[in-house]
Amino acid sequence: MPTLVRKVPLVMILLETSNKINRDRVQGILRYERLFGPWRLHIVEGKRFEQPVRDVASLGVSGILSGTTLTELLPAVMRTHVPIVFFDAQQPYKHGTQAFLKYSTVTCDNQAIGRLGAEFLLKQGFSHFAYVADIWNSLWSQGREESFRERLEQTESSCAVYQVASPEARNDWGIDQKTLAKWLKELPKPIGILAASDSRGRQILDTCQLAGIGV
Repeated sequence: MPTLVRKVPLVMILLETSNKINRDRVQGILRYERLFGPWRLHIVEGKRFEQPVRDVASLGVSGILSGTTLTELLPAVMRTHVPIVFFDAQQPYKHGTQAFLKYSTVTCDNQAIGRLGAEFLLKQGFSHFAYVADIWNSLWSQGREESFRERLEQTESSCAVYQVASPEARNDWGIDQKTLAKWLKELPKPIGILAASDSRGRQILDTCQLAGIGV
């Protein structure tokens, strides 16, 4: 009698691995696959020279795990009829994004992030605080800011907030950095600053170096 061959599901992963959170997510997926697999994995990173997938269904994909930043691929992904789980789909980068709301999603606890950020800086002994929002003032960034400020208000501490001043600054780091540098110089020192994201934190550090502000 012929041996029954177990069909191994093909799972597509669409995540930009240029940032750490997505590399951590891939590691978590691999750990899960080792425990509960086997799966065949097709990882799409959105890198230069990577061949795009125009017809997801033609690959025989069984399920999809996806971020929301590889925008060129999302229409093809959302036309498939296989299970899809998005990362941070209910925290859109632009207001009014409703397309992801019908899908399952895994997202950060942004309120906890803001609260823990405040508690950490309070423990360091700071009495002045600031928050630097992401360039789109996204819903996830707003959630972190709100809980950060709420926790500080419990200690009667105030919080300065930086947001991108114009569409021109949003689309040009050179413009935004000049405004950010002026804002940082005017803040009382020493000050504890929470950045909306790792990349925004790196921009703050670069700007402090440019402006001669010690960190």
